[in-house]
Amino acid sequence: MLMLPKDFKEAAAIERRRRFEEDRKCRIFNARKRILGVDEDTLKRQIEERKLKEEEEQRLNEAFEQQRIRDAQLATLLERKIEEDKRRMNSEINTFRTVYQKPENRREFDLYDPDRLKKDIPCRLADDDPRCGLSSAQKFEGEDLSSKERLKTQVEQQRAWLEQQMAERKAAENERKSAEEAYQAALVARDKRACDLDRMEQETRRRLNEATLRFNKALVSHKPSSPTPNTLTV
Repeated sequence: MLMLPKDFKEAAAIERRRRFEEDRKCRIFNARKRILGVDEDTLKRQIEERKLKEEEEQRLNEAFEQQRIRDAQLATLLERKIEEDKRRMNSEINTFRTVYQKPENRREFDLYDPDRLKKDIPCRLADDDPRCGLSSAQKFEGEDLSSKERLKTQVEQQRAWLEQQMAERKAAENERKSAEEAYQAALVARDKRACDLDRMEQETRRRLNEATLRFNKALVSHKPSSPTPNTLTV
């Protein structure tokens, strides 16, 4: 059986006590060797035994310390080897998971798939989807799938109507302006014509007066001694 340093110390102490007890019995029970007073041989032997005991204890302590150092070094090596094995095993496990256990290949991947909502089929694929009954609450008035196109068409139609109204209003405004300009031109032409007629009338009257005056002068210059009833008066 392997004995530890502690067992060696206990065995040595027991052996020393046994020897001391045997020597003591020999001194006490042997009348020839028993003496009174101080036993110098016994004291010397005790001193030698104490020295031997201290040397033995020191040797055992040194042996125990060396054994402790070796055990600590061995424990350090074992711990380092365990850490390296654990690191290598974790690396192999991660490699295996990366190659053979991808998340998308797992059976329950659809429960935590970040793109699950993107991959799901919409609740309504078309306005006549047979899955959308009255109780599905998926289709209401004005919520058809073509509502965006319909609203876009309505907006474009309203824009076309507005542009047409603006064009018609602009054309009517241009026509009104043209009619007003024509009316103003007609008024100007009428006023000008009236002025021309008035000027012509005045010119005609002036010429007529001049002709009458010349005629009267001619009559005066050729009249006889008595007045004649042929005098022209204007």
